[in-house]
Amino acid sequence: MVVSTPASLSGGGGLRAFRSIMTYAKVFKTHLFLPYGCVRYFGSPGGNMVFSELKRLVAEGVHVAGYSKLNHFVHDFDRLARVRLFANIMPAVVPKATVSFKFIREIRPEATVSLHEVNDCLYVASTLSEVFGCKSLALLQLPPVYGSRERVKRIYDAYMLWWRTLLDGEVKRIMALIRSRFFDTLFNRQSVRLLKRFSKIVAVSKSIPIEMGSEWIERVIALDPGVSVDEEDMKLFNLLKGHVGKGDYVVFGGRPDAAKGLIEALVAFKHLLRQSPNLKFVCTGNISEVVLFRLRKFCRRLGIEDKVTFTGFIARGERFKTVAESRLMLYPSHVDAFPYAVLESLYLGTPVVAYRIPAIEAYYEGLSGVKLVEEGDVEALTVEAINTLKGRCETESPQIKSWESILEEELQLIEGLIA
Repeated sequence: MVVSTPASLSGGGGLRAFRSIMTYAKVFKTHLFLPYGCVRYFGSPGGNMVFSELKRLVAEGVHVAGYSKLNHFVHDFDRLARVRLFANIMPAVVPKATVSFKFIREIRPEATVSLHEVNDCLYVASTLSEVFGCKSLALLQLPPVYGSRERVKRIYDAYMLWWRTLLDGEVKRIMALIRSRFFDTLFNRQSVRLLKRFSKIVAVSKSIPIEMGSEWIERVIALDPGVSVDEEDMKLFNLLKGHVGKGDYVVFGGRPDAAKGLIEALVAFKHLLRQSPNLKFVCTGNISEVVLFRLRKFCRRLGIEDKVTFTGFIARGERFKTVAESRLMLYPSHVDAFPYAVLESLYLGTPVVAYRIPAIEAYYEGLSGVKLVEEGDVEALTVEAINTLKGRCETESPQIKSWESILEEELQLIEGLIA
């Protein structure tokens, strides 16, 4: 039984989970159990895509076994408080009283697999494993915890920049920081407790156990890497690369949030305009109306509002076309495992300027078309971007395993768990 939010709307992790489940269904009798965190995607823009992907899974033989949800009193408290507080705290503090399980069909799984590192999936999968008395596997797509204080500080700095930029008033900014530190401490402790309940832990990148710290290096099995290009994507790459012209714009590589460095990218872009005044900036990905309003307000303060386009969620083929036609991808990400966005960009012939963090350094450093600068150094990010835009830059894709071999390795790990 798989616990997952298999939705490309949620990002690369959701897309990878979808592909894993499609493969599992060809080998195992596969049941899907939805975690309580997935509900936010059903009502969001692009929610129809989530239902469409679930229908595809069912058509391939996947059985939806049930779902988990937060009990009504949690949402009642949040409505009274007029802020999403209890829905964040209660599952980490008293999950048994907070989370309920609903089964659609009777099942008797031989193993449970969480395809995400987030706590809703880890809790649901480990609990189901204990209920049914079967073994469990957690597949980590990002580091759930960090062993390096320096890395933690850099990530906090990125969030502080986000709040300082988008929130009005110093009190709100300080409260956001305090709340974040409180939640992170709470969630990190829960993550460690939950991970210890799993029979086996697998990561999609060798950078993940390194980021987690020395105590996890021996415990976590790293697929090296656990992400690749599938046949459908490769067809799109070949269709686009060399067959579309380059537009006069740069594309932001990550989802529009603090951890991916969107504010740093916008600041760098403002300075790029001094060298290339006709340049534009395109950001794809799902974004709430509140955040979009604040980002546009920030762009207005920078004097770049008419140069920046937020497309919202777009279809995968359209996203590839946008990347292929851009002159450069800015990717100042602080949190990653194996950034698929960089892989896409290189296959599509678009150079990348990114921060030197373990995930990117491990797989992309030294490749033609990739320039890395120290994490948080916006000035260096800008300089490398200017130099890249000035020159003629060929791109080189990393030599990695095929999706077929990666998924075969993943299946072997599950089969070993069952045996």
